[in-house]
Amino acid sequence: MRAVIFIIIISIHFILGLPYLGLIYLIGIFNYKQRIKMAYAYNRLTSWWLYTISGAKFVTQGLENLYQDTNVVYVGNHRSMIDIPLMMLFMKDPIILIGKDSIKKWPFISWWLHAMGGYFLDRSSGKAGFKTIISAINRIKNGESCLIYPEGTRSRTQEMLPFKQGSFKLASKPCVPIIPMAVLGTADVFENNKINLKPETIYFSVGEPIYLDQLSEENQRSSAKYVQSIIQIMYDELLDKQAIEKASK
Repeated sequence: MRAVIFIIIISIHFILGLPYLGLIYLIGIFNYKQRIKMAYAYNRLTSWWLYTISGAKFVTQGLENLYQDTNVVYVGNHRSMIDIPLMMLFMKDPIILIGKDSIKKWPFISWWLHAMGGYFLDRSSGKAGFKTIISAINRIKNGESCLIYPEGTRSRTQEMLPFKQGSFKLASKPCVPIIPMAVLGTADVFENNKINLKPETIYFSVGEPIYLDQLSEENQRSSAKYVQSIIQIMYDELLDKQAIEKASK
């Protein structure tokens, strides 16, 4: 029943949003930053609808680390299609989002991602992928923050996939802090139920900033493995919390 309600409300939300999408693209001709702000605000509302309808509960820690006095790169494990809406739910200010190139095939989602100033990363083309990364780096240098999932795709199991080293150029080249994040439970709300939303518990942990330039040379060269090890510790703590909650029921 939740899935039916969700589909109906989100469909109405997106249909009504089409005229608004056209408006913000028109505004974007004259003010690109305002376009991003307006598109991001609308999709934060979509995120709120999604999680409200799902009835999901949240167990969070370290949310104060989301808000820094400088631009940062947020790095997390990827469990579900609704991980990005989760991040947007807690982040008031726009962030650079990077999705797979295949998202271009999805109407509405691709239009809104583009409106928010997001990128579609083509991993099959080194030249195109490099161009996307450079564009994002330049924006980070100019004061924007970015969200990446270095696994490259969603993990279908409780195990994290290896982090891709190339993703960390987004933090090392502009020399900005990394904010590590771990999430657990989003797939239980969505994908694991054949997209039938369930009111499961979502665990979300945000760690303290990691400054790559302060690491040893070895850890700088293998920053993907280093950051993943930090997130793995955070993730294991969430697994423990989940196990305790399930045992108590």
